[in-house]
Amino acid sequence: MKIAVIGAGASGLAAAKKLLDQGLDPKIYERNAEVGGNWLYGSPASSIYRSTSLISSKRLTAFRDFPMPAEWPPYLSHEQALEYLRRYAERFGLLPHIRFGVEVTRCEREADDRWRVESSEGVETFDALIVANGHHQEPAMPRFEGSFDGEILHSHDYKVPDSFRGRRVLVVGAGNSGCDIAVELAGVAGKVFHSTRRGYWYIPKFIFGLPADEFGDRIRRLRVPARLFQVMARQSAAMVLGRPERFGLPRPDHAMFETHPVVNSQLYYAIGHGRITPKPDVERLAGDKVVFADGSEEAVDTILCATGYRLAFPFLDDRYLNLKDGLPVFYKNLFHPEIDNLYLIGFLQPNSGLWFLAELQAELVARALAAPSTRLRAAVADQQDTRYFHYLPSPRHHLEVDYLRYERDLRRLLKLSGRA
Repeated sequence: MKIAVIGAGASGLAAAKKLLDQGLDPKIYERNAEVGGNWLYGSPASSIYRSTSLISSKRLTAFRDFPMPAEWPPYLSHEQALEYLRRYAERFGLLPHIRFGVEVTRCEREADDRWRVESSEGVETFDALIVANGHHQEPAMPRFEGSFDGEILHSHDYKVPDSFRGRRVLVVGAGNSGCDIAVELAGVAGKVFHSTRRGYWYIPKFIFGLPADEFGDRIRRLRVPARLFQVMARQSAAMVLGRPERFGLPRPDHAMFETHPVVNSQLYYAIGHGRITPKPDVERLAGDKVVFADGSEEAVDTILCATGYRLAFPFLDDRYLNLKDGLPVFYKNLFHPEIDNLYLIGFLQPNSGLWFLAELQAELVARALAAPSTRLRAAVADQQDTRYFHYLPSPRHHLEVDYLRYERDLRRLLKLSGRA
């Protein structure tokens, strides 16, 4: 079988390795000049900035068949993340299967159900298509009422803090990038305001000397009920960091993990030292000022929107994506409910690292292609799904999964494939 893989980031590399393990023939399309995807700092598609580091620990990020070096720190820098992916590609002989500098422009399913892939290199036909182009490429910009005299940017365009020196900056968005950037700018900008629409839960990077996700993993492995684990996590975060309302941040209106938590040990510190001023949602723009939902207003030079990304598949027509409310719905974020030779890999937002889950997805896809299973297809068609946590209904949480439940579900599917 010939399989097309779009993207040579972590997910695409995992797909290539697992396909090769099954004796299949992958061709990986990568528009950049080397592997890495989002972790290739400075490339046009990369959303990372100079100080970016992983927010998941190396143990809960690494591919299971390729451990990270023991001497590396618990949280990798983006340089180390890229180096790890380079080593992975070299170790498993993936480079000869990658077409660098080749961009896919269109994928069409033909009458015989094979995929016609058009690219800057030409046209080729494949038995299956694996999409692994990532979900941090198309910035989601908010719509503000009014007009603004200053500069409005998205965090995708933020790389270094130097150009913001002395400016009055408003950071919009309470995701991990928004909080990290606000903290970084607090050291150079004249004033930093941080606008959030609602209250969020904040988690320290270390608890009792362990990376927070490893600490939580030890508890989760004891099969603690979800509600009890939420209480334990909330109390642990409060003991280490404090409660958000003590720092002028809105009190969360939901339980821990019902939204994606913010892993940051420095935001409270910067707020507590007056370097960041929390603000509510933006109501409107007014020339050189921003008016907030509480009626307050601030003079601002730059608005930096850390408001996430839209899922983008520019090479696929919407009819292939099983869209609901404008978002693709695939079983386990992996299997198309009707098209049995189209897969998404890496389209997850777990409460852990992503890479080892993408590796498990890739193994399941590779085995399904190498030896099709009626039991597996029946499970996919049935689409029985369970979640450890309830997530608030929001586009932001469309890709949200609990890593431990998700891993167990995929391993159950591997058993159904007949080759556990």
